[in-house]
Amino acid sequence: MPLFRYLVVALGRAEDAEDATQECFLRLCRHLQQGGQVSNPRLWLFHVAHNLLLDQRKSGRKAYEILPENWEAIAATHADKSSDQEQRLLGKEQYEALRGAFGELSEPQRDVLRLRDEGLGYREIAEVLSSNVPVVAAHIRRAVAKIKAKING
Repeated sequence: MPLFRYLVVALGRAEDAEDATQECFLRLCRHLQQGGQVSNPRLWLFHVAHNLLLDQRKSGRKAYEILPENWEAIAATHADKSSDQEQRLLGKEQYEALRGAFGELSEPQRDVLRLRDEGLGYREIAEVLSSNVPVVAAHIRRAVAKIKAKING
């Protein structure tokens, strides 16, 4: 589910995310069949998924923009189970503000936050993105600062 959710958020359509998820697992199977080693399959799959996203961005397709109807589906996976109507309304307002702020982040900032949301640590994110921990930390710091400024200001 985390890999699929990461791809849904990045690609914007469940159908595209299903295809990309299948492609990630097919590449893992091929890699293992050819005698390749994978010490951490989870990170390996996220790395392949990220590379698929990069390939798609380079090809010029803009299919990775999140559509409004998909935001609702994604939000449902993190839904607040509170029964208080006022709390739900406040939660929806905060969600809309967060969504707007997320849309204004740079692509690398969105990438690190998506991976962080899926439970990856800074080192794991750096490995998935073929980067290093200080760069990941800087992207997260800047992203959080931008989101705070947008929501509070």
